[in-house]
Amino acid sequence: DNFDYLTSESDREIAEFDQGIFDEINNREIVGYYVFRDAQFIDFVVGNFYYDLDVISGVEYCYSVSAVYDSAQSDLSYESCAESIADFVVGDVNFDGSLDVTDIILVINMIFESEEPNYLVADINDDGIINVLDIILMANAILN
Repeated sequence: DNFDYLTSESDREIAEFDQGIFDEINNREIVGYYVFRDAQFIDFVVGNFYYDLDVISGVEYCYSVSAVYDSAQSDLSYESCAESIADFVVGDVNFDGSLDVTDIILVINMIFESEEPNYLVADINDDGIINVLDIILMANAILN
């Protein structure tokens, strides 16, 4: 089956399909994502999740992302909007609104790599490492 493709521009040439170019574009790896809140850049992330801890309860925020490749960037995604319903509790790793022993267990699992590390909520002393110091700070917060 041969099909003729017509264009409205008589001088326009249709290039032949180049499998090499297609494979190069199709197989490129995503380096990370630019995260935008209310059309303003807020962060670059390597994974496919993001926790926004700088929110105010009762305020609606709209988010979009752009995939980043070695030599290119995608268009922005459609916005997804949500209203924050609770203020953030430092160390509340499971986001249930309170700091308790369950959060400590999750941080221990992060240390032993049986749980995906979340540095934004589990790195209590903000030293870039999730370790026993964070657990001690969490335990002290629970006891006080």
